[in-house]
Amino acid sequence: MRLSIRTKLAIALLLVALTAWNLHANRKESDDLNIADRTVLFITAPIQRVLRWTVGGVGSIFSGYFDLVHVKRDNETLQDQLAGWESMEARVRELEIENDRLRQLADLRARADVPSVGARVIGWGTSDRFRVVRIDRGRAHGLEPGLGVIDARGVVGQVLHTSAGAADVLLMSDASSNLAARLQETSLRGIARGDGRWSASLEFVNRQDADAVLEGDLVVTSGDNAVFPAGIPVGRVNRVEVADTGQFLTVALEPASDLADLRELIVLLAPGISFGEELEFLPMPGAVAGHEPYGPPMPVGPPPAGGEDLQ
Repeated sequence: MRLSIRTKLAIALLLVALTAWNLHANRKESDDLNIADRTVLFITAPIQRVLRWTVGGVGSIFSGYFDLVHVKRDNETLQDQLAGWESMEARVRELEIENDRLRQLADLRARADVPSVGARVIGWGTSDRFRVVRIDRGRAHGLEPGLGVIDARGVVGQVLHTSAGAADVLLMSDASSNLAARLQETSLRGIARGDGRWSASLEFVNRQDADAVLEGDLVVTSGDNAVFPAGIPVGRVNRVEVADTGQFLTVALEPASDLADLRELIVLLAPGISFGEELEFLPMPGAVAGHEPYGPPMPVGPPPAGGEDLQ
């Protein structure tokens, strides 16, 4: 049923009148209210409660929404700060580890008391044929092909090529690498030869000496080839095989140095010179057989400060 204009106008005027009277009555003290005032307040009280509940509910919804927006923004800020602190903590830990490595290397150089130079690995060879790393020292620092290279755990390899400011180091695990070595306990001598991957073997150990070669035995440089001083760890025996035929044993070695994770190295500048005292090297890392080759590889590019190409 549609209301007429007069009816709508009358209702509107009545609501305005009730509202005005309600405001007028609300201003009075309770003792001054007459019967008409009390009637108006009684009639409008339910409407006021509904309006108050509706307005309050809508206000609460908007207030809650804005509170949630602020909480979300604060949470994102805290997460960003936490990520920054975690990144800083990781960087500080890396610096601590690097500082510890450098301190160990500096201590080793000082106790060795032989001419040497410290170097950092700046590149990895990607060829399947060679196991090579590049360091940031070259001829300008006294390097030349054939010099021995070690780290705080033992033998790394030999300088292969040089430029004025860089050099390539052939790792002891390269198939073309050979160095004079011996078993530390029994002094049985042999040649430590790389297998082209991450390991090596001690060759030319006579089969009649099989009882003198045990798994876990330490192999060190013998000093016979005038490259490395005697007594530098080369690796540990991890397998001994006695073939049905042949004169020599098969003695597999796990290198003393973690050749897949080289950082700072020492180049020995005086081939064949003896150390001033018996040095204590760091313990060997875990087995390197599980390492992925140079993963990920850092290609060896042009010498960073060398002038001439390495070849």
